[in-house]
Amino acid sequence: MVYSEVVEKAKIQQKYLLSRGEYRNNKIQYVSCSEWENCAQINLWTYWQGYQIKDVDKGVDILLVGQDWGSPSADSKTIEFIRLIQSGTKQAKYFKEDGISDTDKNLVYLFKHCFQCNIKSNFPGKRLFFTNYSLGYRKDKQTGDMTKGLLRKDKELFEDLVTAIKPKIIICLGKDVFEVVSGRTVKGFTEYFKLNKSLL
Repeated sequence: MVYSEVVEKAKIQQKYLLSRGEYRNNKIQYVSCSEWENCAQINLWTYWQGYQIKDVDKGVDILLVGQDWGSPSADSKTIEFIRLIQSGTKQAKYFKEDGISDTDKNLVYLFKHCFQCNIKSNFPGKRLFFTNYSLGYRKDKQTGDMTKGLLRKDKELFEDLVTAIKPKIIICLGKDVFEVVSGRTVKGFTEYFKLNKSLL
């Protein structure tokens, strides 16, 4: 399966799950997202890094995996950036200098110091691909209340993505994401980081 086929499969699966009311848990409800439905990427976060790689099926150096996007309606500035990129009418970078989150600051630091990459650039020096494990878009709230059960609704799609883009390194953001990606349950997760130990 190639990348474009994974994207199309994701769109079909999401419509199916939404139509059946199955793309949710007790506190999170996913809804359709027109910006994603009308694009050729697996996830809107891919507009930060990944969409620039035209031959992505040849492989990527690093796949960064977050949890889920959040609510497009609650982040209109980012959606506007993405629309500019999609339209091709203006050169726009997804990364915003104004209102940068702590997560974004930490990712800039991580990639600069660990991988010698400037992820604020469209061409960071390595082949990077960003996505969320869960491909859903939240109806209201941005964060919280995620379960591994909801994440696993997209397990097959994530595995298809890995097969298609062949990453050399996968970086997982958070315990739940690490556990669903690796298939391992980790106890004392934060202690590994305090002691600077590897999880693998």
